[in-house]
Amino acid sequence: MANTLSTAEAVAINNLMPGNQLLEVGTKLKYCLDQVNDITDSGTDSVKFDNSITPVYGQDNALVSIGTWNAPMTIIPDAAYAPLQVNLANGTNVSGDVAAARFKVASTDATAATNLNVLELRHTIAGNVNQWATCQVSAAPAAHTITTGEGLVGYFAMDGTGTITPAGSNAIAVFEAINNHTGAGVSDVGIFRNNATGYGAGNILKVENIIGTATNGISVIRTAGTLTNGISFTGIMDNAINFAGSLAGTDTDGSLVSTGSTWINHATAGSCAFKLLCSSSATTGDYATLRIRARSDAASTGGVVGGNFSASANINNYGNLYAVQGYAQPNAFTQSGASSITCGVYSCVDRTTTSSGRSWSMWTDTHETIKATGGHYLHRLSHNGGAINLDGIWTIYAGQGCDYLMTFENNNAPIGTGDKTGGGKSYNLAVKVNGIVRYIQLFD
Repeated sequence: MANTLSTAEAVAINNLMPGNQLLEVGTKLKYCLDQVNDITDSGTDSVKFDNSITPVYGQDNALVSIGTWNAPMTIIPDAAYAPLQVNLANGTNVSGDVAAARFKVASTDATAATNLNVLELRHTIAGNVNQWATCQVSAAPAAHTITTGEGLVGYFAMDGTGTITPAGSNAIAVFEAINNHTGAGVSDVGIFRNNATGYGAGNILKVENIIGTATNGISVIRTAGTLTNGISFTGIMDNAINFAGSLAGTDTDGSLVSTGSTWINHATAGSCAFKLLCSSSATTGDYATLRIRARSDAASTGGVVGGNFSASANINNYGNLYAVQGYAQPNAFTQSGASSITCGVYSCVDRTTTSSGRSWSMWTDTHETIKATGGHYLHRLSHNGGAINLDGIWTIYAGQGCDYLMTFENNNAPIGTGDKTGGGKSYNLAVKVNGIVRYIQLFD
């Protein structure tokens, strides 16, 4: 058979493509004209290419070609136009799967230097357009539909049982989106939007581990370049991060938020791991930037701690160490309420039943084994607020009464013996005032 189409052959093939016909009398059917079967009404393999074909390989060669890779077919449409179009409507009692097109690449031999792709799409844009998408996929449920399985606009899956060994750090993934564009103008690498009215969506993005082991649900990695924010939240949300449906793991390094046993070093002066600048415009009630509560749900001899903070040293000649710092900053603004309080640190115990143990609203302790040479105390009270006189160092309010001002639990308290004041009393408290030892007499 010749490499050109006769009139009858062209008409037969064009009958499959009514409207804007691509095949005309005398045109070539590239490399495979002898393999075009008779077109019958049955529609079984109306056009078929099998292994008897010897393809001519090359970027501009194909079994079916509309234009070439390097030389496109120029069109000037005055209406919507697609050179390939399939529109199927399934009938009733369908017993088989339906697909408008199927593509498959089977790789059975080693091709280490070759890329194997089932579908390659390339979009070249060099002029002003309204909008564009290299691949546009949509589903349009037009009536009430009962779906026994999942309903997905896009589905990507990796099946099979073979072991995959990537070379080096190359990724093996079900899906990848990457921006290789070197010009300006790209705003996002991936976008997930909910633009539906009515019922909307339960999740805009859902990450689920059904079975098997995964290291991270979401991994944000900065390999090079600039990544300003790993995760950024904008707009009004009831909860930007919600752990309400999470179950505690067994990791003692932190089951909800953790760096594990890894220390994250900060080399910038004044830096911090967490920074929240939040304000309140409410006129009643208490506001808290951070509200943490711990609850005991089991009879136990262990402790339940609402917040455990520590500052440790890992090198000689370290600077100041503060496990907790509390600041109240009225600045230059007035406080109108006479009963209002300004407090740097507040401690309270709220209990409504008896306890056979001990109770302290505040406990200061030290486990040091070496005394600091510059001065070593459990508490230091200082006044560095400027040229004002305070009303006192302590103010004590005993709303329901107290048995004692102080209780010394053992004999290691600074209680001296002997008459130090000339009052004939044998017990006293030793204090130091500006470097000089003084005594407070204790009466029986």
